[in-house]
Amino acid sequence: MPAAEINTESFSIGWINTNKGRIGICEAPGRYIKHINHQRDIITDIDQLEASGARVVFSFIETEELSIYRMPSLLEDLGSKFVLHHIPTADGEVPEPLHRIVSDVIEAMVEGPVVLHCYGGLGRSATVAAAVLVTLSSKPRAGYEGHPALDAIEAVRGVRGSQAVQTVRQWNALFEC
Repeated sequence: MPAAEINTESFSIGWINTNKGRIGICEAPGRYIKHINHQRDIITDIDQLEASGARVVFSFIETEELSIYRMPSLLEDLGSKFVLHHIPTADGEVPEPLHRIVSDVIEAMVEGPVVLHCYGGLGRSATVAAAVLVTLSSKPRAGYEGHPALDAIEAVRGVRGSQAVQTVRQWNALFEC
């Protein structure tokens, strides 16, 4: 296979403002997209993360994904510039323990913007961001209609696209927050 095309274009972070601070959701810096032989530039992406003002990064990517998607130095590179919380979680799953992770994200947001990432920035990281929004919501959690999870999913999809919060398990976890 020929060398991957390296992309140094602007790194997209979907920002959500809350009453506790800002949360950013993004794809993995430096990720490789096999079916189009396309690789983001990890150094450029991390520099753009740093320029965003983020000081804390939560990574939900599994260790195996680092080699599969050609990002072997990602955690080391992130850890050299940010306070890094690595919570390996299988693709399509819900990072656990969700309540503790949400509490840690909210605590970190007080100090400045926090960025959450998984491989594509749509499933694991979007679910945690939505769980933070549910937790911070003052809306009652009774019944389906009007549940704060619906607003949280809409907010996350507003910054990451309609595919955010990808699985039934992720969706259901938001109604249990």
